[in-house]
Amino acid sequence: MALGKKNSARIPSVTPEKQPPQLLAAAKKKPLLTLVIIAALPVLVLLAFTFKSGYTPAKKKNTKYDKIVVVKTPTEIVDEATSLLQKRDTAGFVEMLDGPLAPHLNTVNSKGDTLLMVAATINNEEALKQLILAGADVNKTNAFTKDTALLRSLYYTDNIELARQ
Repeated sequence: MALGKKNSARIPSVTPEKQPPQLLAAAKKKPLLTLVIIAALPVLVLLAFTFKSGYTPAKKKNTKYDKIVVVKTPTEIVDEATSLLQKRDTAGFVEMLDGPLAPHLNTVNSKGDTLLMVAATINNEEALKQLILAGADVNKTNAFTKDTALLRSLYYTDNIELARQ
């Protein structure tokens, strides 16, 4: 090259105002992908720091709200006892009579009967005795038919001796 001659090969200069960077151009072409990447970055950073630090979640402490407690209504308890009486499971009934059934002796089941009426209807003498000794109301009537345990005993079983007791 000669000394007085300038180099004709020019190096193009890129100014930021004139041409956007390639990442920005890619972001304009696929905006949804860009949003997904931007949204995922904080999560990825947190995961990286979590694994790097060796963090493991602590065991959950038991609180008073951890256990689900199922509470039966008095009618459900009486329905369960009625089922035992109908199956002729007097031992199970007496056991239940000493436990959860004790405060619900005069509660009616879903059909309107007290346990005394059910025992009289199926002629279960042992259950009748246990209920009367426990304090069941012998004069309580059915919520729908207005029958008493005595009437049920006579109507369904024809057991006059049971009615006299």
